[in-house]
Amino acid sequence: MGAVPPHYCAHVDSGFRSWNGACTHAVLGSGERASDADRLTSCLVLEADGILALSRGDGDARAALARARREGHVVVVPTPVLAQVHRGGHDRARVDRIIDTVDALLPTSEEVARRAGELQAVAGTSDPVDAIVVAEALAAVPALILTGDPVDLRRLLDTQPGSARVGVI
Repeated sequence: MGAVPPHYCAHVDSGFRSWNGACTHAVLGSGERASDADRLTSCLVLEADGILALSRGDGDARAALARARREGHVVVVPTPVLAQVHRGGHDRARVDRIIDTVDALLPTSEEVARRAGELQAVAGTSDPVDAIVVAEALAAVPALILTGDPVDLRRLLDTQPGSARVGVI
């Protein structure tokens, strides 16, 4: 991972601060708190199709990532996404170069895994990794998801309160 600020997301808007668990658990241990100066705006969660688009040099994906970084988003990848992007058929070196630039890899917590299962049940979808990506984004609101498959992710999001605070790009 690159030399960047701590790997957590927090929203600071007109004095309102809401901490989320999704990004905080990536670096901060129990009892640790970040200072106000270290707080960032939001997370950009990379989904497998988003990583693959970046590795192919897709202009839209690269522009979205560049804008998110300029705006202070912390770029994260839930670890189950790694299984999808390393299935073969892709230039692994290019994929790994993208992964090496993210701010944090997020191990899936029990809470996120349970929420992902609930999301799948309500939305009637079958991809647990997409559901984990959405669950991480919902835990980190406001958040963005970079994907090449917005339809499935929006289907999962549309079943949840707070989904308006998660953008799919």
